[in-house]
Amino acid sequence: IMDGRAHYQTPLLRTGILFPPLALATLALAMALGCLLDMAFQTGWYYIFITPFIVGIPLIACCFAAVRFGKCRSPWLGGLFGLCAGLLMFLLFFFHGMHHEAKQFGLSMVDLFPRNVLNLPRYVVARMSNQKLESISGPSPEKQREVNTVDVAFNWLFLILEIAIVAGLCALVGYNHARKAFCERCG
Repeated sequence: IMDGRAHYQTPLLRTGILFPPLALATLALAMALGCLLDMAFQTGWYYIFITPFIVGIPLIACCFAAVRFGKCRSPWLGGLFGLCAGLLMFLLFFFHGMHHEAKQFGLSMVDLFPRNVLNLPRYVVARMSNQKLESISGPSPEKQREVNTVDVAFNWLFLILEIAIVAGLCALVGYNHARKAFCERCG
């Protein structure tokens, strides 16, 4: 209040009563979309940047709805919520992939459960180290090759960019819509 006028200050955790259930529904959707993303990967329908963005569109819309209709007034809470939803989608993408590959070896998640938290980072590193980039038309039989350093570097680069795009858009939507003007009396 340096110029004599009152300025609006957002409380740190100011939300409406609908925000917690809408946020939980959005996080549940993020988990389901992560599994869907892995199913697309396992069936050969995963296209770098395109598939994560298309699968992330409903998540971005739900982040908007949770913040807007849940009346979240804290931009930092809205942004953090969107970021967590985007990261959760990719966490479940890899977790579902680990589960899928464990089933191929006859293991169940009950067998792996105590070690899942520790195995997931190792699984991500192993997948990034062993995954080959291929063209849409698929590899030609005469051009079979081993995974090289360039493949590994691009795997990590593309993963980081995909996470940044989806989680960043979710965070941006949450942050920006929590900053919108809102009439407390009108609802």
